[in-house]
This record gives sequence, C-alpha cells and structure tokens, in this order.
Amino acid sequence: MNKFMVLLISLIFCTANLQAQEQWDEGQIEQIKEKIHHLREMAQDAKEKGEIDKAKELMEQSQDMERDLKERIEKREMIGKEVQEIKQKIHHLRKMAQAAKEKGEIDKAKELMEQSQDMERSLRERREKREHFRPEPLIEKVYAFLKEYHPERIEKLERLKEENPEIYIRAIEDTMRDIREMEELKKNNPARFEEIMELKKSERLSWQLAGAYREEREITKKTDIQQRLRAVLNTIFEYKIKQHQKEIGLLTQEIEKLKARIQNRIQNKEKIIDKRLQEMIGEKEEFEWDR
Repeated sequence: MNKFMVLLISLIFCTANLQAQEQWDEGQIEQIKEKIHHLREMAQDAKEKGEIDKAKELMEQSQDMERDLKERIEKREMIGKEVQEIKQKIHHLRKMAQAAKEKGEIDKAKELMEQSQDMERSLRERREKREHFRPEPLIEKVYAFLKEYHPERIEKLERLKEENPEIYIRAIEDTMRDIREMEELKKNNPARFEEIMELKKSERLSWQLAGAYREEREITKKTDIQQRLRAVLNTIFEYKIKQHQKEIGLLTQEIEKLKARIQNRIQNKEKIIDKRLQEMIGEKEEFEWDR
C-alpha cells in the first residue's frame, strides 16, 4: 500500500471518530433536558403540597440548568461549524490530491495530502484534548482558594456536587474566574490585593460571629459576641469609607482635568470655530505643510 492510500484511510478514520464525538455531545444535551424536565416536575409537586420555598429552589435550579444548556448548545454549534469547515477543506484537498495523482503530478499530490493530514491531526488533537481533559487539578485549586478565603462556600459547593452536578461545575468555573482575577490583581497591585483579602477576612468573621450570636443562649456570651461583631463591622465600614474617599479623589482629578480642557477650549474659541468652518466649507488654509 503506497503512502497516498495510507493517508486516505487515516482521513476516513478521522471522520468516523468525529461523528462519534458529535453523537456523544448530543447524548449529553438530552440528559440535561431530562434533568430540567424532572426538576420542573418536582417543583410542581412541591408547589401543590404547599412547599413554596422548595418549589422556588427547584425552579431556580432548573433555570440555571436551562441557561447552562443554552450556552452548551451555542458552544456546540460554533464548534460544529468550525469542524464542518475543516472537514470540507480536508475533503477538497483530498479531491485535489486525487486529481493531481491521476495527472501524474505525484509531488503535488503528496503535498496536498500532507496538508490534509495536518488538518486531520489538528482535529484529532482537539478531540483528544476534550476526551482526556481532567478537571481534578482545577477543582483542587478552587477548594484551596475557598478554604483560605471563603470557607463558608465549601459546604454549599459540596451540596451542589451531590444534588446538582451541572450547577456544581458552573460554580467551579465561576470560582476559577475569581481566582484568575485575584491572581492578576496580586501580580499587578499587591497592596490592593492585601487590602481586599483583609476585607474578605473581616466579612467572613462578621458572618461567623452573627451565626454564633444566634446560636448562643447565655446572655453574657451573647453580649461579648455582639461587641466583637460591632468591632468587626466598624473595621469593614472604615475600609469602605476609605475606598469611597479614594474614588472621590480620582473623580476629582478627572473633573479638574476636564475643567482645564474646557477652559482651554474657551480661550481658543475663535481658532476652533475658524478651523471647523474651513473644514465644513471645504476651503484650505493658504499655508499648508504639503503645499
């Protein structure tokens, strides 16, 4: 079997694999649709039983999944379009290679087949990347981040993992975006990063103290917790006022720049009007650089 036929067979094999991958994606979408339908049925049952809060929570879950499904379909359609375009290019190159071979243009045929093989390799790598993707390192990073900065969110995340895996994955993705933003801030503005971390720490402590206050029964301890909570809230308040003052300072600087710009335009009013007039009536000034 010559090299040309080997390449041809490999292209056919690639196309079959791609079709199998597309069917797998369709199966996933159908599973999500079934879950949405099931959640809505459960929400309706809860509503009929008078369990309004449960019905509302189930409907919110179904809406979240519906949004996720829409994003999935849009992404799948976009990827499918790209894959189809590459398939068409491969098919076209294959036909050109076959025609060149029939004309005895062996070198040209080999070159065209090598181009199609490169495209085939690109498609195969894309498929393998999807098939062998392992989210474990990302999830570990998310949990490490939450443990340090938002431990109160871990319990909710674990509950989502058991009750609604689709929303759980979405929450992981959202947290990864937060992590990237914080890493970028830490790199570009370490001082600001530390301030935000201190604020988050104080906010987390305030919620912990509020929970402890509600659970505590002894009056003396409740008073102590309340005093500690007030001190933490004072810290948070002072920080936010400080940030507002910084924002006011920046806005004041911008206003001063704008005032100076307006004053400069007022002083040069006649020149500006003359220039605009010449532009509008199409007349050129007597002395120009290019004349």
